[in-house]
Amino acid sequence: MQGRVRQPAGSGQDGDEVTVEVDLDGLSERAVPVPVPAARYSSLLAAKGGLVWLREPLHGVLGDDLATPDDEAPRPVLERLNLVTGTSTVLAEGVDEVCVSGDGIRLVIRDKIANAAQRQTGRQGCRAR
Repeated sequence: MQGRVRQPAGSGQDGDEVTVEVDLDGLSERAVPVPVPAARYSSLLAAKGGLVWLREPLHGVLGDDLATPDDEAPRPVLERLNLVTGTSTVLAEGVDEVCVSGDGIRLVIRDKIANAAQRQTGRQGCRAR
């Protein structure tokens, strides 16, 4: 597999070309199943002892699965998979973005709707878990 090493934005350097080799022997023994329902998943990140991601339930483009046409589509949910136990836990609802600290211990989540309300009231902040 061919690729390029990512350079920091604005560094003015082109990425060096690298070759990545995937060891296919025993791949099925190293793969970890993630038992999750059908949904739209994004922001898959490694955190200490597990994985975190955003899950957005599947819904029709025209809103045909909502109770009324005025209802809002469901918001994304932040979930965590414990790699030791294999259990999935909902950490927060209504999350638009998630970031993991370098040590994998802390999460920073962003809720654009709550942030807009905070700007209107003059409050600033971010929820950390």
